[in-house]
Amino acid sequence: MHTACVCGRLACIPCALSTLLLLLGAVECHGYYIKTCKDGPLVVVGSYTVCSCCPGTEHITGIAPDFMALGQGMESDLSLEKSWQVMAFTVQDFHDLVALLTQHPEWRAELRRLVLTEELLALPQIVRDLAEAQQRTEQQVAQLVEAQQRTEQQIAQLVQQVTQLAEAQRRTERQIVRLQDGVGELKGVVLEQRYRNRAFAYFSRLVRRMHTVTDDELIALLEEAVARGVLSEDGMDEIGRADVVVRGQRRESQSPDEVYLVVEVSWGVGPGDVERAVRRAALLSQTGLHTIPVVAGERITDEAAELARAMWVWQVLDGRVTAPNGHALPHNASS
Repeated sequence: MHTACVCGRLACIPCALSTLLLLLGAVECHGYYIKTCKDGPLVVVGSYTVCSCCPGTEHITGIAPDFMALGQGMESDLSLEKSWQVMAFTVQDFHDLVALLTQHPEWRAELRRLVLTEELLALPQIVRDLAEAQQRTEQQVAQLVEAQQRTEQQIAQLVQQVTQLAEAQRRTERQIVRLQDGVGELKGVVLEQRYRNRAFAYFSRLVRRMHTVTDDELIALLEEAVARGVLSEDGMDEIGRADVVVRGQRRESQSPDEVYLVVEVSWGVGPGDVERAVRRAALLSQTGLHTIPVVAGERITDEAAELARAMWVWQVLDGRVTAPNGHALPHNASS
């Protein structure tokens, strides 16, 4: 099939576009005939397949500067009439269409506009917009991933710092415990020395004519008991660790017999102090001496106080004397 135009050119844009529409519509024109012309007689133009194929008979007015049959290339108004019939769209027709679009690529946009819907025409721009949005999203995701990595690094650093601080705190707590133990021992030593040096002020409510047994006197007494076989070496060592030993006569008794106070001194008296006082007094009584277990300090726990009453142990707390039955003796003003 050939393309032509009443203007005499094989590549007239309006007529070629009409031919494209004709091809797409699978319609065959049977030729244009000059209907009227002011510059010449009626002449058959030809039987080429040209222009658009609108329903019915169509009159087209055009400018044909190169149409030789109409005389000397002058512009003329033409009125054309055509007729057509439906035909099959052949492979050759398709090749002709492809060749025409290849020769005139600028027609493709117009063809797309006529053939495709507005939604399909807008699809490339929508895809481009989506691609740009996707690219922006990927950039944002990359930024979020980077921020997440920084956050994880910061968290890891914080965890490490917290671990180090926790370890430092544990070391500090151990040091504080050692310091407390050291201070407690130091306070106990000071308090023990005070009870030893001022025994009369603290124990005068228990005994009279008292005497604080020195280390040398206690060792001599214990070695004699070991030599007699009434006390073991371990027993002698246990009694030797007693904080204070005081000798005197019982104040509530008129008997001249002497009694030995075996005293455990602690800033805060606990159950262990009560048990040591009882155990060491019992060992010393094996030598044939009368003994009384005593705990002394600034304060006593409830558990230790209950245990002292149960084991018949006297309490001397800040100069105040409490009998094993819980009865507190009057405070000694001299203390």
